[in-house]
Amino acid sequence: MFTSYSIPKIGSLQYTKNDMKNNLIGFVTYLLATIIFSPSVGIILLAMKENSDRCHYYGGKWNKTDIVIGIVAISIGVAIRYFFDLKISL
Repeated sequence: MFTSYSIPKIGSLQYTKNDMKNNLIGFVTYLLATIIFSPSVGIILLAMKENSDRCHYYGGKWNKTDIVIGIVAISIGVAIRYFFDLKISL
């Protein structure tokens, strides 16, 4: 059984409540970064986070689930920026 500090098996389809919570937090983070700043910021954050996770947690392999969740969040953020014509400049 996984604890909050254990590493899930690569390719495992068993997700714990903690995994789902982390996926939701990541989704919201990438979505808000894309909406508030720009799609480029969302992509950079995704690449930095997933590369770090790949090196530290997944034994050098990319976690496809996390990457897909991030890309979906960024895509939704881009759609929101487009349809609401958000031009936020900081």
